[in-house]
Amino acid sequence: NDSAIASADFVITVDTGEALAFVQGTDPANLVSVEAENYHANISQGSHAWTFDTPAGYSGTGALTASPNNGTNIDSGYVTNSPRLDYQVDFNQTGTHYIWVLGKAESSTSSGKDDSLHVGLDGAAVSSSDRVSTFTPSWSWSNQTMDGPVASINIASTGIHTINVWMREDGFQIDKLVITTDPGYVPTNQGPPESPQGTATLAAPAFSPDGGTYVNSTTVSLSAAPSDAIIYY
Repeated sequence: NDSAIASADFVITVDTGEALAFVQGTDPANLVSVEAENYHANISQGSHAWTFDTPAGYSGTGALTASPNNGTNIDSGYVTNSPRLDYQVDFNQTGTHYIWVLGKAESSTSSGKDDSLHVGLDGAAVSSSDRVSTFTPSWSWSNQTMDGPVASINIASTGIHTINVWMREDGFQIDKLVITTDPGYVPTNQGPPESPQGTATLAAPAFSPDGGTYVNSTTVSLSAAPSDAIIYY
């Protein structure tokens, strides 16, 4: 979120303090790779929340766990009743995008438990990417859904969209999210490096008075848009 201009002996940097959208790659698979802990929003809903965790073998700086683990399963109505993670992505491709999740069930659970989540788009449930499952007590990649087809979403327009992740079963742990246009792409190990985040496009700060040569001491004021932007100099 930084833009900079120089005037006299000053270099002015403006920062809105907001995280930037992840940028879709221009590689053949048009990859988007996001560490789960680098969300743009983490919304607690119901009696559960996505909490930061550092289980063995995680990628990045950590992972997120749907907590507490008390046997809750939210299969429907999850948009308003289940904790949500938001990831903003700047898409340069439209059409079908395939979803891969690096996750695991808590090791203390039995097979088939605590091993699923929902993925949606722009705050809405998507039937082709809900109930993503088939994870194990060890970190593994899955694009499988309980409905049969692999998880996918449709991006109708280029630009910034929000990828949503909702808890289905508490105790599930998510480490990474990968999105691709290539139906044959399969991530391995900890997956591709995290995608870069975009460059800010803020207007240059305004100076008062204008630049020039002054004989006597002069008070200079600086302003920037948006109004909550922070100016460093």
